[in-house]
Amino acid sequence: MEQAKEDNKGAAKTEADLAAICSFSGRLAHDLNNYLTPILACGQMLKDGLDPTHPLYFCAEQIAQAGDTCFDLAKRLQAIGTSRKSNHVIDLRDVLTSSTEMIRPPEASGIRIEFDLPDDSLMLEGDSHQLQILVQELGRNAVEAMPQGGTVTLSARYHEGDAPVSGSDAPAWIKLTVTDEGVGMSPEVLSRLYEPYFTTHKGARGRGFGLAMAYGIVRRHEGTIACDSSPGAGAVFTIFLPADPTLEKTNAAGLLID
Repeated sequence: MEQAKEDNKGAAKTEADLAAICSFSGRLAHDLNNYLTPILACGQMLKDGLDPTHPLYFCAEQIAQAGDTCFDLAKRLQAIGTSRKSNHVIDLRDVLTSSTEMIRPPEASGIRIEFDLPDDSLMLEGDSHQLQILVQELGRNAVEAMPQGGTVTLSARYHEGDAPVSGSDAPAWIKLTVTDEGVGMSPEVLSRLYEPYFTTHKGARGRGFGLAMAYGIVRRHEGTIACDSSPGAGAVFTIFLPADPTLEKTNAAGLLID
């Protein structure tokens, strides 16, 4: 009992910390954009006004390139911290199948992407672009975790059982899982998984934004995300998202409820 209380307390603190990070990321992105606007404009004007043989042309080019890199960074921070989303009723199956085309590895990698989806639609109210980013980031993370090859499985179903988010009034939920057969993660890595800038990749393979963006997107859709993993045992990301509110009079099988 005491251990359960401690686990709940730790989970609540982690959620609060991540929420604070998301909020800070949004404010930081806003400030960065304000400073970057004149830097990008003046850097490009300076570059355009100089002959490529001029001694300062290289400096102007470096200013413009650095400005573009920072602008991309600001967009990533904004994706983590923004509270806005464009709501439409969409089929999650379409999001999954279209998003994976962006992450499908070459055949020589020995990595396969498989789907476990129902025949019927999985309707939810959300932002299709943001949900595509969510699937792409989780997919890339899974692919990069399998240097020796393996299978990435994307599964989605209407959730049957208790509401995964306490206090939520959502009438129905969709459960999305992304499973890989990769190297797995230690408890220390799991505890920092969604922190911006945190990455286990060496060199320039990653900047630690992918899973932070995924967390922010799930949070904006009033859902939850969790990861189950251990070293050498792969990883399973489980996401719960509120289903289309018009499903409130149907059960998970699509049958009317009296």
